[in-house]
Amino acid sequence: MMLSKAKPKKEKQTMDEKLNTLRAGVLGSNDGILTVVGVLFSVAAATTNQFTIFIAGLSDLFACAFSMASGEYASVSTQKDTEKAVVEKERQLLKTDFDSEVAAVKRHYMTMGVTEETSLAIAKDLLAKKPLETVVSVKYDMQLGH
Repeated sequence: MMLSKAKPKKEKQTMDEKLNTLRAGVLGSNDGILTVVGVLFSVAAATTNQFTIFIAGLSDLFACAFSMASGEYASVSTQKDTEKAVVEKERQLLKTDFDSEVAAVKRHYMTMGVTEETSLAIAKDLLAKKPLETVVSVKYDMQLGH
């Protein structure tokens, strides 16, 4: 019997993740409610048969739920694939063009008002400790593991 290692659970969501979840929920709910109400009004205008109106509303409710779920799945999958590609690209650049990565991190801190000398020291220190995390954070505002 083979046991797979469980992934460590994330302790906290970032504020961006919380806001993205909230945004998706609000927009999805709003879209779903308006679509179902629109179908119910349209069918009710065409017939007075309550069973027909009920079936139309129920069918639309399921269709909307499946549509929203598949859309969210596609969105999350695309974002995850894009993030993986970015991380792999930066991993290769760290191996092949380390100096340009140092320069990118240095520029980042200089745009924040840090002197050139201090920016270079920060860049070298961060890249010595956590190179991939630093570059991905500075260039793409992404945190690894989130």
